[in-house]
Amino acid sequence: MIKLYFYSTLSWYENRIKLNKIPFLKIGHSETQTVLDRIGQQDTTSNPEPLICMGEYDVDFKDKDFHEWLEKQGYKRSREDKDREFFDITVEKAEYELERYKKEKSKEVSKTLNELKLYEHQVNFVNKILNSWKDWDSSLDFLLFAKCRSGKSVMVLSAIDKLDNVKVSAVLSRFNSPKKSWINDSESFKNFENIIAIDTKINGWEKQYKLWSKTDKKILLVGTIQGFKKIKNLPIDLVVYDEAHVGYNASDWKRINKKLNCPVIYVSGTAYKLQDDFADSMKYVYTYFEEQRDKKLSKRLDAPSVKVMYRKYDTTGGKKYFGQQPDALQNIFNVDDDGNFIDHNAVLDFVISEFGNQRHIQPNQRLLKNSTHIFLTINSVPAAHAIEEVFSSTRFSPLVVTGDTKEDQSSIEKHIKDNPSGTIIITKLANVLGLTVKEIDTVVNFSEGKSVEVWTQVMFRGGSSSKDWTYIDYSPERCLCSIRELYFSACDRNPDIADYYLTDYFPIIEWMDGEKELDENLVSKILSDDPSNAIKLMANTPVGNKNILDEIDFLNLHLRPSVSNIIKDVNLFTNDSEGKKNKIKDGEIKEIEITKSHKEKTVKAIKERLPLVIYREIKDGNNSCNVFSLLKSKHYINDTGDNINILQKCLEFGYENERVLNRRINQLFIDIGYSISQDDSKTLDKLSVSRKSQQQIPLELLDKVLTEVPICGKILIISDPSGLHSQRLIEKGCEPQNIMVWENDECHIYAIKQIDDKINVIYEKNDNKLPELNKLLNKKMKFDVIIANPPYQSNNGNGELNGSGTGALWWKISDLSRGLLKENGWMSFITPTNILNGGDTFTNVILGKKRKLNLKKVYTDVNQFFPKVGTKICRWVAQNNITEGNESTVNDDFTIDTDKTVKIYNDKKVQDIIQTLIDYDSEKFDISIKDAARVVSISKKLQKDGFSKQEADDIAKDYSPIQTEEYPYAYKANEKIKYGKVKWITYGKWKMMIPHMGKPFKYEIVVSDTMVCDQSCDVQYFDTEDDALKTKNILDNPLYRWVIEQTRVGGRLSSAILSRLPNTPITKVLTSNQIDYIQSQL
Repeated sequence: MIKLYFYSTLSWYENRIKLNKIPFLKIGHSETQTVLDRIGQQDTTSNPEPLICMGEYDVDFKDKDFHEWLEKQGYKRSREDKDREFFDITVEKAEYELERYKKEKSKEVSKTLNELKLYEHQVNFVNKILNSWKDWDSSLDFLLFAKCRSGKSVMVLSAIDKLDNVKVSAVLSRFNSPKKSWINDSESFKNFENIIAIDTKINGWEKQYKLWSKTDKKILLVGTIQGFKKIKNLPIDLVVYDEAHVGYNASDWKRINKKLNCPVIYVSGTAYKLQDDFADSMKYVYTYFEEQRDKKLSKRLDAPSVKVMYRKYDTTGGKKYFGQQPDALQNIFNVDDDGNFIDHNAVLDFVISEFGNQRHIQPNQRLLKNSTHIFLTINSVPAAHAIEEVFSSTRFSPLVVTGDTKEDQSSIEKHIKDNPSGTIIITKLANVLGLTVKEIDTVVNFSEGKSVEVWTQVMFRGGSSSKDWTYIDYSPERCLCSIRELYFSACDRNPDIADYYLTDYFPIIEWMDGEKELDENLVSKILSDDPSNAIKLMANTPVGNKNILDEIDFLNLHLRPSVSNIIKDVNLFTNDSEGKKNKIKDGEIKEIEITKSHKEKTVKAIKERLPLVIYREIKDGNNSCNVFSLLKSKHYINDTGDNINILQKCLEFGYENERVLNRRINQLFIDIGYSISQDDSKTLDKLSVSRKSQQQIPLELLDKVLTEVPICGKILIISDPSGLHSQRLIEKGCEPQNIMVWENDECHIYAIKQIDDKINVIYEKNDNKLPELNKLLNKKMKFDVIIANPPYQSNNGNGELNGSGTGALWWKISDLSRGLLKENGWMSFITPTNILNGGDTFTNVILGKKRKLNLKKVYTDVNQFFPKVGTKICRWVAQNNITEGNESTVNDDFTIDTDKTVKIYNDKKVQDIIQTLIDYDSEKFDISIKDAARVVSISKKLQKDGFSKQEADDIAKDYSPIQTEEYPYAYKANEKIKYGKVKWITYGKWKMMIPHMGKPFKYEIVVSDTMVCDQSCDVQYFDTEDDALKTKNILDNPLYRWVIEQTRVGGRLSSAILSRLPNTPITKVLTSNQIDYIQSQL
């Protein structure tokens, strides 16, 4: 590296400035010596004063090159007769010219300093933002939603160059990867000669900023949001938020935005969730569809096109390792704690199959026949590292690009240059945003997730040049759903896109040892295989300005959507804001946002229920209709719950768009019609939604439930939100008149009656007291089978759920149902796991010698079938009879004796350990909450002593955190000690106290005779201190402490279970294998 240096003397520099003269500055260079050594050589005896170094700089050119530049800029040498290296110039100007020269030199070296001719879409963007921002205001916002590789940075730079109000701009992102394209583009074209890009991550950027701020150049600061938090007091005129779909509503961005208080251009290639927040005049959209349409119209002949291929790889051999879902591709990429693949051979077979030579396939049909440089995403960073070695055996040289490898675009480009015959870039979405590598011709997606935004970003890692590329997805459903969602979104926004079919924009290939191209009809058939796609398609329609909802009276209608991730954070704009930020006080914003959010959710809920209306219309023989015909359907109100015409009002006021809804309705008549022809019940299963807290039993689980009970006689169904449960029973031979359904929602009842009007239905209007279910009991009506997935809590009428413990609705229904069951009849229930956990009231129904039923089957965790249920739930099947020694299977894995079992675990080893302890023939612990110092008990004692109830209550509740003469008596309350005025009846008795809710393994077991405990502790009383300490020592053994933790019910220790355990050292009771197992868990 060459060192350029400046030096002068006091007389030549400072003194000349004081005399208002231009100073003399020597400009030289050194290639081998240090700058000080080089200056020292020139400090000879003829110099009357010392030479002072004024600056040194790393450069890749010699001083004469810079001298020539200075002369071209009009600077004069101090002595021209001797070709001296002194110039009439200040250090500041010399540094400024040095920066200019380095930038000019870099442009010359790259040979790309050409005049850039903008494409039509780029010109349109510039014109639109200039027109929209004529009236400059600090609150202006604009969205540039343009596809990856559309030249977003060029478009924004062109606008910055023409915006007269902008001197300093800041480009911010949450990632480092987009920075390079901004800097490269600003330095590569003559169009941007007036813009100086400065990377705020490099050392000395502040000095560059200071230099250029004194010139007429525009400054572009390029950095990250995280880094920009540290930058203060810079006069920023414009912010460009790149990749704005990430963190658009995050608090740190809002703080920065508020601090800078300047216009913002939001830039994203996947702004699907942002676009509705901007008025049409304040956004410009140019997606892949617009580009391909331009290509078809010969406006963009150089635009690359993508060929989409999906591939379903057979991984059924993975059941040994991955259980019931071995066909999920990501399973074979699971790694152990050491970062090695759990099934290395499966991964090796996969890579050879997909990335090997494929000689068994015709050359023109091979998967990667046109692939040289591949971009691949995988589900985890450890998997990315683990698969690198596997790829080393293929023709594709691997490079892992993850957060821990510190690779960037430069190193990726170098890797490709060094391996021209084939590379594969492996990442877990690192470097996805902003990565521009022209050589990538294939993108392969192994990763999980269904986000359209992420899917789009991954797919467009290809297409950086004018050459077409291939995208290969190993999740077929995600691939097709994402493409169709993109297509409909594009058509909604720009009706001209619909001039061509989806498959005209995306050639879609199914690859199964050869290529099969799909047409439009085949895509629809494949997507209709999962009718729930219809709900997503209808629910995610774009809407108008959210403030329109203020004009619509929703009365008390408040419906909840079931599709996840469809409600965005509310971002408010006034009707006339035209993209300006709304100025509303925080308190008002919160109240408005809550109301508006409720309204948004209600409209979403109505739309996601429209596919069910379409289902009914098709069943009635209608094959098509538009949105207004659908609104008049006899099924509409009952299936959607929209009894006050909310959707029609949304159409009339412009919040919803008739054309947008009709396009989806037409598509769904095709999809749902085909789905019904394949499997009617499956279609109903996927399209149905519940208006209350109870959930429909998914068809996959329902079919299993119906194999475990006899389908005969009278059958009672508790909750059937869509009628699916009834329909499946009828399909399996049950007569509709023999089915009775309990429901607490009129729309659900309507759905049931649509299945068959002969089905008997009872409508429970008051689900707190269950009068209708009690009427059946009073009539002594009996059923052969009761099937239930009841609501777990009752609804108070305002959408809030009430009831817990034995007051919970599920327990009331379960308890009443036993009385409705014939002798030897069957119950199949889905309930919270409380019924398995050892709580006396719940568990005594199915466990212990006092049980009321013969439990036959238990599945301890069925939450995977109900992903939106926050409570842990189980499924159990029981028969209404009592047989001594009855056995029940648990998870189809092991059996239990229901007479002896006190709690059901999902782990056989834990179950066996607890059972071994319970069965051990010795003295048991006598642990209970007997004689606990409850407030009510203390009050009663005081009232017997002559105090009034009010006085007694006050004294019983009066405690102090410290012991005093007034508060002498110690009370143990869970893990704390407090002091009271009353000497409780157990004072003076030796006792061992265990807190119910103590921190697992860390709570203290206390032995005392001068302390009493309230109901927050379990207690055992003893005659002597030695006996109490002996029992305490048994329980303090870490092995026994582990056992105690297994008895917790809802986080609380259970005295009902503890009292069944032996007061014996645990090592004398358990086998060596059982002890080893516990030690492995500690």
